[in-house]
Amino acid sequence: MVAADRWDESHPTATATAATGAGLASVVFIPGLSFSAPPFSAVGCGHAELPAGVAAGGTFFLTLVTHERGGVFDDAVARRCLRESIALARGDRAFDLVAAVLLPDHLHVVFTLPPGDSDFSVRVAAIKARFSRRWVASGGGERAQSASRDRQGYRGIWQKRFWEHTVRDADDLAHCVNYFHYNPVKHGYSTCPHAWEWSTFHRFVREQRYAADWHCACGGVPAQPPVADIRGAEMD
Repeated sequence: MVAADRWDESHPTATATAATGAGLASVVFIPGLSFSAPPFSAVGCGHAELPAGVAAGGTFFLTLVTHERGGVFDDAVARRCLRESIALARGDRAFDLVAAVLLPDHLHVVFTLPPGDSDFSVRVAAIKARFSRRWVASGGGERAQSASRDRQGYRGIWQKRFWEHTVRDADDLAHCVNYFHYNPVKHGYSTCPHAWEWSTFHRFVREQRYAADWHCACGGVPAQPPVADIRGAEMD
């Protein structure tokens, strides 16, 4: 199993763990999911030309959590602000949004970056900063926070840190995507993956990567969660 790394948004140039990208160009079939490589696959990007420890492009599973697990994204305005913030961040620094699931207090995403670029941290920082500005400007509230966070210039909206897992290959990618498409069921927000609106699960069904009844409990039999070989309850 591979551990998730925790990054501090105040250090946007932190380097990523190197990824081989092996197998990303292939089609993988595992129970429930088939996946073809997204644009900007890390395969053949010339890792040797970059500093040690920096992936040439790469695919990353990221988790962003609200401050004190506040249910910010229960609000439709907050969801709109986040969607707009991600779009603007993509315009500034390109990345492919492979998959995403939004819950009231956290966001799971998989990004793939262009060849020669592994700076996922600056993109996360941009999304969080843009969201905070738009949310507050729209009248959104903030949670109380410590004097230390105030002095450091943080707002009571996001946790200071976020979680990162470098995707090793197509099998690992499938595990990550399966994990968070089931996440609304794990947290008790829905009984089945298809019942949760704010998820790329529905796009994956349209693209025939999932069956519509993947881990569905509508027949009255509780579904077993998918196997996800990812260490770190912090990813949640």
